[in-house]
Amino acid sequence: MHTQEEWFIKRCFDLARNGVPTAMPNPFTGSVIVKGDRIVGEGWHCCPGSPHAEIKAITDAQKNGIDLSQEDITLFVNLEPCVHFGRTPPCVSAIVQAGIKNVVFSHQDPDSRVNGEGLRFLQEHGVNVRDGVLKNEGLWLNRRFVTFHKDSRPYIVLKWAQTKDGFIARTDYSSKWITDVLSRQEGHRLRATEQAILVGFNTALYDNPSLTVRLWEGTNPIRIVWDLNGELPANLNLFSDDLSRTFMITSAGHKGKYGNVEVINVPKGEELLATLNLLKSMNVLSLLVEGGSKTIQRFIDAGIWDEIRVFENQSKFFYEGIKAPQVPNSAKFLFSYPTSPSDTCFVFVNAKTVGEKINLNDLNLELVRFIP
Repeated sequence: MHTQEEWFIKRCFDLARNGVPTAMPNPFTGSVIVKGDRIVGEGWHCCPGSPHAEIKAITDAQKNGIDLSQEDITLFVNLEPCVHFGRTPPCVSAIVQAGIKNVVFSHQDPDSRVNGEGLRFLQEHGVNVRDGVLKNEGLWLNRRFVTFHKDSRPYIVLKWAQTKDGFIARTDYSSKWITDVLSRQEGHRLRATEQAILVGFNTALYDNPSLTVRLWEGTNPIRIVWDLNGELPANLNLFSDDLSRTFMITSAGHKGKYGNVEVINVPKGEELLATLNLLKSMNVLSLLVEGGSKTIQRFIDAGIWDEIRVFENQSKFFYEGIKAPQVPNSAKFLFSYPTSPSDTCFVFVNAKTVGEKINLNDLNLELVRFIP
């Protein structure tokens, strides 16, 4: 049973989801302005450079002729209002100038330019502030943003499809699809949600994926492939189109063979670190690792992962073949959901990397399962 404050913060979550993924590298934010128990203005952040959610909500309420200085006016937002100048002025100044006396938010902003300073500014200017409402759910909504600013790396999602008996492919790689088209559509939704996508040598060679969003509407993620020996043919789908910016991490030292592909040479064994450094330098908040098994296992062995999504066909058996990665002991099962009549997606999180930021035992799973 939600309290009234929680219902309004939940509405902020609903609005914030409109910014997935276009708001990145900014956080997903939604805001409502309430008079008594009635919403009189609302807004959400669309993309970098556009007005923040609080500004949109204030503008909306003012268009409705609402005097925001009234005592029964409260601004709700899922993230601590910003206090720094970026592409837009600080939201805390606009809140104070509008005369708003009450602010409620879900959790503090981990960005070092804010991180409690927005709260302090509002309190110093006579605003009553309450934070921590649906805190864990708010952190889950912005887990990519939080991870980027706290761990200085993108949020990493490992994803694979497997048979009921735990295989991801036949030994001769003749089994391209394990799940059906509806599950593949869900996979494309995940691609549209994350900013970058990575595959290893065997996946690029034998599956020949495009790694683009075709079965869902959205922006193609930045593509990365590990080819340490520089042996992939140049006519692969990854290299033969310009649908997305594409990087090759290699130790082969070659350049120019793959057209517009950006080649990054690193010593063998350093491809994981090089990938993270590349994405950090580009302000990329999230990475989807789609395979294959050895590439995914590298992240698991290093303990550098945050979320796992396993698509399992509930009726298909291979009996032998290439084994799926083993879900590690540090993984905590969150929930599952059907992606088609024959397939189920199981969602796990890293109890170490995610658990240190979010109280996983106090997470409302019925709420977060609908948050991308």
